[in-house]
Amino acid sequence: MTYANLRTLLKTLTPEVYRWAAPAGKTRYIVLRKYGYSLIRGDDSGVGRFPRVQIDVYWQAEDDELLDDVLDLLDANSVGYDLQDTVWDDDLALFRGIITLELMPG
Repeated sequence: MTYANLRTLLKTLTPEVYRWAAPAGKTRYIVLRKYGYSLIRGDDSGVGRFPRVQIDVYWQAEDDELLDDVLDLLDANSVGYDLQDTVWDDDLALFRGIITLELMPG
């Protein structure tokens, strides 16, 4: 899956998908961003560069299932990921789920 494909899929769960941060006052949204690349090397040169991506899922209501919906979407599309943490963000007064993964170039 590419970054563009993932962004499109996440927007099926909520149109509130941002690249760096959401506008102030939002209480249910996703932040999707690239934060680096994994380089596959071969014969003294790079043969593949795979974007590292972080998905931050934010929600306010305890019974909101947005994080589970994102994980189900990744599972359904055979995208491997790591759920790094689920925390309460005191500054935003929101829950936050942190997911990391690597995608195909493109």
